Amino acid sequence: MISINSRLWPTNANANQKLIRNYHITYIEGVGHFPMLEKPAEFNSILNQAIETINSAQDNKLTMAF
Repeated sequence: MISINSRLWPTNANANQKLIRNYHITYIEGVGHFPMLEKPAEFNSILNQAIETINSAQDNKLTMAF
């Protein structure tokens, strides 16, 4: 799981890492409840990295299955 959050309402990353396998969090500084609207370029960059990470992990699983 990949989370993109504002620090306005901090996330308890340590608790989430104990409960959610492969939990990763990235914060965007200086935004509120809508980071995708407040800093769209930064949000989109982080989102693209997250998607690449997920796709790469899935590609590795598919490769290992054959």
